[in-house]
Amino acid sequence: MKKFLKHVFLFFAPVAVLLVACEWALRCIPNDAHFRETQLQKHKQTITTLILGDSHPYFGINPEYINQQTFNLAAVSETPDLTAEVLKHEINRLPKLKTLVVGLSYFSLYESLNRGSETWRLRHYNIYRSM
Repeated sequence: MKKFLKHVFLFFAPVAVLLVACEWALRCIPNDAHFRETQLQKHKQTITTLILGDSHPYFGINPEYINQQTFNLAAVSETPDLTAEVLKHEINRLPKLKTLVVGLSYFSLYESLNRGSETWRLRHYNIYRSM
């Protein structure tokens, strides 16, 4: 039995190493969630206005046209419950935060990202936001 387990382990060890290497390589690919988290960390001491919400403020509000130090943290398909979690997570990390803009769409009031075809987006919150 020990010999069998040894062979099984020797067979699956390279597969496990390959899977871990693939996961690490995939996480190194630049994406929007990683970019925004690094930019937030870089500018968190100066941000005075934070924009949260779903795709409407994400695509509709450009921080470059606002006079204050503004950061758009809205995300596509973000539901109000996730917006509240992001706010709880970020409120204490931004010492100069004075203004909060929350975009709220009528159709997102009864939606949840935990079910449906957009559940894959939750991985970005777990990986990059540490919530």
